[in-house]
Amino acid sequence: MVINMMYTPVKLETEVNVDKIIAVQYFEYAKDFAFSGEMHDFWEVVYSDRDYLSLSVRSREEIIPPGHFRLIRPMEFHSVKPAEGKSANAVIFSFICDNEKLEKTAGRTVKCNEEKKEYISKLVSFAKEAFTTPLSEPYSTRLVKNTKAPTGTQNLVKIYLVTTASTRFFQNIYLFWKNLVEAVVKSQIKLVVYCCDHLILRFVHLCRL
Repeated sequence: MVINMMYTPVKLETEVNVDKIIAVQYFEYAKDFAFSGEMHDFWEVVYSDRDYLSLSVRSREEIIPPGHFRLIRPMEFHSVKPAEGKSANAVIFSFICDNEKLEKTAGRTVKCNEEKKEYISKLVSFAKEAFTTPLSEPYSTRLVKNTKAPTGTQNLVKIYLVTTASTRFFQNIYLFWKNLVEAVVKSQIKLVVYCCDHLILRFVHLCRL
């Protein structure tokens, strides 16, 4: 006996969409590093991975402790350097996103829990695979795609970038996609082999959280 099942497709909503990525950088500032500053029309995240950073935004200076980040709005003049005369490690990534919901994170220093620290670490790790541009170059203005990168690597860069920059509300949806795409990358199989029913059920579950 054949039963015709009537399935209803669910449209997946993109709460925060990153259209383009400008840079992903990880490097150590020498203790005497100095930068006059810049202003650009895209978002930028400055994360202190080790020791303290001195960040100036619109001529207002603040200290970014280790394990904290600041989301800088487009067209905000800013500069960064190590604080207290010591070297410091920083992760900086910038991107284009036309979404006012990022304002909830912008303009304040955010303390990262262990989960968000892992997101940033994964972002840097997958960026190294996705692009051939050295992440240790502070004045790099262009990322070059790695044509030999595993399938889905750029998707993972996008997912971890969004989960870092956005609020907790949006992270549930992106965590779902993170786990899915990671599985695809590790097994090197096509995304289409995953069951559509499983995708819909998982998405509905996340929306109810």
